Amino acid sequence: MNAPGKTMLKVVSIIYIVIGAFCALLMILSLFLGSLLASLANNIFGALGGILGGALFIVFLIPAAADLIVGIIGVKFCGDPSKASFFIVVGFIMGGLMLISLFGAFSIWNLLGLVLPILYIVGGFMNRNAAPSA
Repeated sequence: MNAPGKTMLKVVSIIYIVIGAFCALLMILSLFLGSLLASLANNIFGALGGILGGALFIVFLIPAAADLIVGIIGVKFCGDPSKASFFIVVGFIMGGLMLISLFGAFSIWNLLGLVLPILYIVGGFMNRNAAPSA
C-alpha cells in the first residue's frame, strides 16, 4: 500500500523506543541508587534514600512503559494507511501530556519533546489521506 508517512512514522517510533529504553535504564539505576543510599547511611537518611529510589522508579516507569508501547505499536502500524487514526489519536494524547509538562516546567527538552507527537500527527494525516476510501 502507498503510505507516504511511513518513513517519518517509523523514525519517530524508533525514537520513542530509544527514549523508552533510556527511561527503563534510568528506572533500574534509580533502584540501585536508592538501595546504595540506604545501605550507606544507617539512620533516617538511609530510609529517605530508599524512598527516593522507589519514587524515582515510579517516575521513570510511566514514561518508559508509555514510550515503549507507543514506539513498538508505531513501528508495527507505520506502513498501514488504515491504521492512521492510531497515530493521530496517540499524537494528540502525547502532545497534550507534553503541553502539560511544558507549562509545568518550561525547558528546551520539553519543547523538543513536543516535536515527536506533532510528527506523529502529521504522519498520521499523511497516511490517512493516502488510505483508500471505503
